Amino acid sequence: MTKERPDQFASLLEFLGKLEDLRAEYRLARIRKESVMVEVYAPGEHWEVEFMDDGSLEIERYRTTVGIEGREVLGDLWELFRPPAEPRKMKTRQTSTTRMRKPRQRG
Repeated sequence: MTKERPDQFASLLEFLGKLEDLRAEYRLARIRKESVMVEVYAPGEHWEVEFMDDGSLEIERYRTTVGIEGREVLGDLWELFRPPAEPRKMKTRQTSTTRMRKPRQRG
């Protein structure tokens, strides 16, 4: 007996219907070619529900842990998009070498 894949289009429509019944705010997006993403915004949470072409669902959930913050944290957001710093090259210091004098030969 083979297991049939769920009809993703029907699943997506049912999911969107539930969101609309709840008056939930959502947005459709296509990030990967093999899926359709529904971003759902709930109080204190952000959900990403991806309906994959193989019939599976991938769900990521993000929760607010700090609460409401002000303008001062925008720098943290901009930092997330900054390209990684290039590794610093170690400067080689040239040190003076001390020359050893040859001992005088007596004689």
